Amino acid sequence: MIKTVTITNKQTYEQIEIGAKAPFVLDSIDWGSASVEQTSYRVPFQIGEFKTGEVVGTRQVSIVGYVVADDVTGVGKSWKQYYEDCEKKIEENKLLLDKLFSIYYNVSIETGEYRIEGVPTTAVKYSTNEEDNNEVFCMFSVVLKCFNPMFVKGGTKQTQLATTSGKLHFPLIIKQGGVVFGEIIKRRSVPILNSGDSDAGCMITIFADGGIVKDPKIYIIQTEEFLEFKDVTLQPGDYITITTETGKENAIWHDASETKEINVIGHLTNDSKFIKIKKGTYDYAYSVDEQYMSNVDVKIEFEEQYFNIRGM
Repeated sequence: MIKTVTITNKQTYEQIEIGAKAPFVLDSIDWGSASVEQTSYRVPFQIGEFKTGEVVGTRQVSIVGYVVADDVTGVGKSWKQYYEDCEKKIEENKLLLDKLFSIYYNVSIETGEYRIEGVPTTAVKYSTNEEDNNEVFCMFSVVLKCFNPMFVKGGTKQTQLATTSGKLHFPLIIKQGGVVFGEIIKRRSVPILNSGDSDAGCMITIFADGGIVKDPKIYIIQTEEFLEFKDVTLQPGDYITITTETGKENAIWHDASETKEINVIGHLTNDSKFIKIKKGTYDYAYSVDEQYMSNVDVKIEFEEQYFNIRGM
């Protein structure tokens, strides 16, 4: 059972906790359920159908709770004055809720190590019954639509395919056999484990370190899916960031010499795909011409996604 959630406005970064303590007490939270439609096809005279995949819809999350007056002392006050102060405090907390749950901004709902994002479908609703809306507390409810119905677990997982690590330290002690000033770690492929319930979009960073990098390519060995650039030459200090999350696909070239950003989606080859981190364990690799191998750094970052969480 979920007893506490933390809500964060993704635009203003204002944050509140709705749980067992004032000023925001959680009554219930309904995580909803995303619709799932199985897609398929059939050929003439076939018995049954071939499954081709799933179409997962949106999720609606409903939160019901109470705004409670907090930090109001009754010392030296009449009952009338005390209740007036409580009511004033409740109104202040309601204003905070109204600003947090804005229909214009996404909010993050976090519980334990899981979180999900949604946008309020309406303004916060408050009870009109005196028994639920008085000088001591006020019931509220809010509904959020999560266009991505998946829960994200924990922080970002990061994998380094190629990197250069410094080995020079001070004070410098020269031992027999010489000194290693740096170590170039270049792995042609790295297994990446995605323990989530679905494939996940990722952020791929390709960095030119110490020399140029021309026409880099990232691919999945088992599926042969790839993302490849043509007529792109990164100068030392330049880097490309590739976003493969559905609906946010992009590829930006960060030019270090002119401090500008260039969209390079048009430089992707025709068969390129915005590859995702597939569920399970798959081997991810990169390739550039051999003469550029020592110049490239490649990093992949992603977050695991889950359809349900414990305590729902």
